[in-house]
Amino acid sequence: MPYVVLKSCFAGGAKRAAGDVIDLSDVEARSLSSMGRVSYAEAKPAKQEVEDRSVGLKAASPVKFSRRAKKTDKE
Repeated sequence: MPYVVLKSCFAGGAKRAAGDVIDLSDVEARSLSSMGRVSYAEAKPAKQEVEDRSVGLKAASPVKFSRRAKKTDKE
């Protein structure tokens, strides 16, 4: 069953950081939840798809930049 790690701890045979969602055995989950280290999670979060947020940009030809002229010393 999925559990959310509330505080960093050693669970499931590895070191876990706060916020991780892991599967634990009933015995280990009961032990860690009594200590306040994990909490039951409804389901694992789905991976989010990458969203293209460049709506206002046009795919026209790029602007050509010009360089500044080199300064010369006039005396």
